Amino acid sequence: MSQDILIVDDDYFCRNTLKSLVQKILTKLSLHKVIVKKGSDGIDTINLVIQDQIKYNKIKLVISDENMNY
Repeated sequence: MSQDILIVDDDYFCRNTLKSLVQKILTKLSLHKVIVKKGSDGIDTINLVIQDQIKYNKIKLVISDENMNY
């Protein structure tokens, strides 16, 4: 069964760079069943986590920007 990592940042460049770095680390460690998802704000994050908890419960880690407005 796969597991998910959720990356949340309101800056597009930071979000994509962090996703790329995490995917490279996962590939190097041969963790192919980990899926990296992206969110752009706090509301998006809450929605993704709620949907995950209702259906799958796969999100095991959330990486977030602490200075986001919402």
